[in-house]
Amino acid sequence: MNSNFIFIYGTLLSSLNHPMHNVLEKYAELEGEGHIQAKLYDLGRYPGVMMSGNPSDRVKGEIYKISDGEKLFSLLDHYEGCSDNFPEPHQYLRRVVQVQADDGSMIDAWVYLYNWDSDGHRYIESGDYLKYVEGGGK
Repeated sequence: MNSNFIFIYGTLLSSLNHPMHNVLEKYAELEGEGHIQAKLYDLGRYPGVMMSGNPSDRVKGEIYKISDGEKLFSLLDHYEGCSDNFPEPHQYLRRVVQVQADDGSMIDAWVYLYNWDSDGHRYIESGDYLKYVEGGGK
């Protein structure tokens, strides 16, 4: 499966001003916000998402339309540690998932999914990393 969209839920969110967000803005344009059916975990300096079968598990994020996927993913895959330069099993896997946009539409979008064991990592119940890092979400 392929997609012209990417879903961002963590350190690359626009308001967090991470240096790698500049890469995202160079090769993709913010379309809006939405959520995926998943669980969000605090991995220390950054979060991780694991898909969930429970419809009440939601992770909030931003949806970007990709203008140059080849360049974007060559840089982001390296940043996320899932390029061929990293030993397997990779900490993250890039997969296409269904995202529900805030306008109610469904979009297939790339997302970086956490691929290791979540044991010992704090579950972020709100599913909102921005609220969590600002101290307003658990």
